[in-house]
Amino acid sequence: MAPASRYAGPDGARPAPHWRLERITRPSRLFGANGLRTGADGRIYVAQVAGSAVTALDPDTGEASPVSAIDGPITAPDDIAFDSAGNLYATEITLGRVSSWRRTEATA
Repeated sequence: MAPASRYAGPDGARPAPHWRLERITRPSRLFGANGLRTGADGRIYVAQVAGSAVTALDPDTGEASPVSAIDGPITAPDDIAFDSAGNLYATEITLGRVSSWRRTEATA
């Protein structure tokens, strides 16, 4: 018997009990989403390796705001991190480098 979904076994069992899947964004809004971190502002920052972008998501509204847009200065970000000052760091897998977005008074 085929499973009801790719997340359930043939008997309906779920591989991770006590968890519930909730979609935050509509399909295809993030391209190659890989690494993510929560920022000090409460938004979820997503590295999109295939889309060459970093996007901030509001977990309450699902609104997506570009931090580094497609074709922006960060190329193929694989993962991201924040330091204690709120600066964002991204590993750029195709270029083999680490880049940073420094906070300024306008963004603080």
